[in-house]
Amino acid sequence: MAVKNEKRRSVFACALIVLIFVISFAGLAGYKSLTVSKNSSTPSIGFVGAGSTQGDAIHAMEQNTVGGLEKAGLSVDYVPSSLALNQAKTIDQFLDRNIPILVISPESLPTLGNYLEEAESQGKKVILLDRIPNSVSLRDYTTYIGPNYEQLGSQMVQWLQAHGFSDQTLHDESMVVRSSLDTLTGVDATQGWYSSLLHDRNINTDASVTARTPALGWNPSEAMDSFTANWSAYHHWYHGEPTVIFTTTQSATQIASRFLTQHHIPIVHAANSQQVTPMNTKNHVWLVSLCSQQNCGVTDPLSVPTHVITLPTNYSHVVAQVSQRLLKNLPVHKNIIINSQEQEDRY
Repeated sequence: MAVKNEKRRSVFACALIVLIFVISFAGLAGYKSLTVSKNSSTPSIGFVGAGSTQGDAIHAMEQNTVGGLEKAGLSVDYVPSSLALNQAKTIDQFLDRNIPILVISPESLPTLGNYLEEAESQGKKVILLDRIPNSVSLRDYTTYIGPNYEQLGSQMVQWLQAHGFSDQTLHDESMVVRSSLDTLTGVDATQGWYSSLLHDRNINTDASVTARTPALGWNPSEAMDSFTANWSAYHHWYHGEPTVIFTTTQSATQIASRFLTQHHIPIVHAANSQQVTPMNTKNHVWLVSLCSQQNCGVTDPLSVPTHVITLPTNYSHVVAQVSQRLLKNLPVHKNIIINSQEQEDRY
């Protein structure tokens, strides 16, 4: 009889343990944590990339970033978009799958802001990498990680000054060209350019844009027409002295280079730019650019820009750090600016 009672007590104890486990599990099932396991079927990071559409350097940067995220123990679904419109569709799909963090290396897509606004309304965390489209408002993303374009614009002035150009020459006999769809990038770079020349950090360059500061369109033929019209307006004060064209984006560099080549205007090449000065390059144009590639995507080897300041192309460490903080609901900085080329990330 004692043995039977002991067995009953054992069965009752086991049943009680099972019941406690079921109740606990049911309670936990209703708790939604932002942290997603690496082995979960839902990735913790949805990475919307531009892929090879922005050039090999940007593609490599995205792949390095994915590697950095995975090395940090985060699961990533990386989708390189071959077309700008595909980025919006990919963001929409990630939202439908309830992925908590989106990393986006944006194409120049005017309507991207609509999708990020929807992500923000759903409580998703958005990291913009390397570029901010002009359609995106400050509240539509959690943090931006990228280069300091204003400082890079200033560095261009310093490089030209080291090659013999005076402040007055650069101010009066130079043209700044930016892509209209990369407005924030272009405005910051232009700000750095003019504030370095005028020594006025408060100058509003966007409010005082002249014919020598054209903004190009994304369509190549329209952009060429815009550049041609601005060059014609500029030509009346071009008197055969060495001239500088500062381009703030890859697309602007390609348009300017194509125009100069088609019109047989000599360009000072990168190969011999260290041996020349403004005094012995009359009737030449110095084409300088901010870009992520040494030739800025210009396919004609005869029209390689004079000088390229290469932008940072590897943010893997800092993106991984920010993503981990977001998953743990820790504060992150709104904008994380990388000031120098390929500097060590210390976020």
